[in-house]
Amino acid sequence: MPFDVNVALVPAALRDAARLLDTGWFTGATDDQHERGSTLADDARALASAWTGTDRHFTVTINSDRARANLTSIGHDRGLPTRFITDALGTISDEPVTFPGIALDAEGKPVPVMHGDDSLVLLFGDPSPDTLHQIADRLTAPFPAGLRLPGAGTLVANPVHAGEDLRARFTAGHYHGTVIWSWPQAAYAAGIARQIDRPDLPATTRARLIAAEAILWQGIEASDALRTSEFWTYTIDDEGACIPVPAQGAGIVNESNPVQLWSTVYLAIHPPAR
Repeated sequence: MPFDVNVALVPAALRDAARLLDTGWFTGATDDQHERGSTLADDARALASAWTGTDRHFTVTINSDRARANLTSIGHDRGLPTRFITDALGTISDEPVTFPGIALDAEGKPVPVMHGDDSLVLLFGDPSPDTLHQIADRLTAPFPAGLRLPGAGTLVANPVHAGEDLRARFTAGHYHGTVIWSWPQAAYAAGIARQIDRPDLPATTRARLIAAEAILWQGIEASDALRTSEFWTYTIDDEGACIPVPAQGAGIVNESNPVQLWSTVYLAIHPPAR
């Protein structure tokens, strides 16, 4: 049971269905048809309400000591420079690390893989300031603590707190692993801009989002040459810098498109003039 469908897409679709049904465009103009449309709209709103708060089922909590150990082990396993690991460890306080898992397993337990699907929550929802702070923290924390891969972009997934079996399925060589997809970066950019424009946010939350937005765009611009491809991976050069590289011919387990039409979304999404 995936996070993106149950937390972002289904409730957003139901809310929009209610709004469309309220217009009467789809049910006709007679009183009976209008009443039927209103009933369907109410049903859609009730269903959307039933999905409210589903994110609580996906919550993963890792104590700080375990989190530090996980960061260190995956950093060494992935051959990350020491400074990457040190920077990541610097983001861990004495408080537990909390994030939404990528899905629920067959027993209804969250799968402990950090992910970028909350970009869709930013695009279609109105999350609380606390949730926005958590999303901003994950987006800006350097890998392996979060989703930011300095010099390459925003990772689509991070299995730092998962077991060895899942880590082996979310690598820099896997389609949905520790790689960078173009459209989720664009979704983050559009979603953060949408949230910043909300009139109900505290000034501190807006400032935090603006700071996260600037860091996000640094990653987008660092991988500018690859932004119209489906996704890309990375390598560490001799000087310990992270370099984005095309997925084609880079040991990727699955095929990928060197040119992907959905990635041309940057024709409409631009760096903010703030």
